[in-house]
Amino acid sequence: MLAYKDGDTVKLVSRNGRDHTSRFPGIVAALRELDAVTLVFDGEVAVFDAQLVSRFEWLRHRPTGQVATPPILHGVRLS
Repeated sequence: MLAYKDGDTVKLVSRNGRDHTSRFPGIVAALRELDAVTLVFDGEVAVFDAQLVSRFEWLRHRPTGQVATPPILHGVRLS
């Protein structure tokens, strides 16, 4: 996932160009709080189960009642 921040505007875009900004409001809010006015961030969005094992499939269909983290973005700031 690429994250673009320009002031309070944040956009999350997948490697195939799809906009996922509305799917991850927590990540968007966290990026808005960063001190940088502008940035590009390249990373992976992940969800973890109670044993802290990443569960990629839960990004699409999280099982009801499963203990998991909210989606998080881990990566590298490019600018």
